[in-house]
Parts: sequence; C-alpha cells; structure tokens
Amino acid sequence: NVTIFAYGQTGAGKTHTMYGTPEQPGLAPRAIHCLFDVIRKEEQRGLKKFKVKAYMIELYKQDIIDLFTDKPPPKDKRGGLEVKKDVGRGIMFVEGVVERTISSPEELMAALTEGEKKRHVTATKMNSASSRSHLLLSVIIECVVKDKDQVLYGKITLCDLAGSERPKKSEVTGDALKEA
Repeated sequence: NVTIFAYGQTGAGKTHTMYGTPEQPGLAPRAIHCLFDVIRKEEQRGLKKFKVKAYMIELYKQDIIDLFTDKPPPKDKRGGLEVKKDVGRGIMFVEGVVERTISSPEELMAALTEGEKKRHVTATKMNSASSRSHLLLSVIIECVVKDKDQVLYGKITLCDLAGSERPKKSEVTGDALKEA
C-alpha cells in the first residue's frame, strides 16, 4: 500500500506536479501507465490475473464527497461517506463510495479527468483555480496468483492536498476565507 502526497503553499504547483499536462504528464498519469505496464507484463507470463478498481473523493469542509457519483451528498451527515478498515484485504476504504472497475490506463485517466472537474476550486490572488479541498484518487489492485490460489491486495492513493495559504497574502474573503 502506497500513498503519495503533494503538499505546499497555494500556487506552488501541487496540482501540476500530480497531473501535469498532456505534453509533460505529472505523477498520476505516469504512475497509472507504469501500473498497467506491470500488470500487462505479469499477465503475459500467465501466472497472475489482476482486477483494478478506483475511487475518487475530495475532503471539503470536513465532508467526504464522492467524485465518481452523480448523486448529491445527503445533507444529514458528512457527505454520507465514512472511512472504514477492511480487515480481510488489510486496507482502509470509504464506505458507500463508487468504485469503478478499470481495465486500461486510458479508462483510469478519463475517470480522473471526470472527477477532477467536480473538485471545489476558486480564484485567489495567488492562483486562478486554487484547490479548496484535498483530492484522493485510490487505485485498488487485486492479484490472483493462479498456481497458489492466493489473492493479494494493494492500493495506491494519490493525494493532492489543498494549498496552505495566508489569507492576507491570497486576499480571499467570504466562503474562500473559511476554506483557507
């Protein structure tokens, strides 16, 4: 299990480091392509079979929001989602989150792009599209080792944290000031 964080001041380039551009891909696209390269090589050997699922959430004002669902979050409790531990798989998970089955790096990149469009952002003096939430993309890998009848689980979480900023410097007001 691996978690990679991008942390820093607003405008420092955290989101760019994580996602990059088509010409200069960031950490997430490169990690996604490497993961599927490894899966493809292992499956070609014929000894292992893989299943990949992903979910994407943002932590915004203490709420956990599912970025892969079209349903609005319930108003009664923290986005309706809670973090739990799956003792059998040995990983943490978000109860009630939409987990998408993924079969290619292109499919995962499309899901990432779709989820990213739903993220809370606002303009500040320091950044025209400042992230106001923490964004987590979790990729869950299930590996069946055929000759041993063994199932292994792993998870890669890529976390683009909201910027740390001084409100005086970013000149935010109103709701953006509460988010800072």
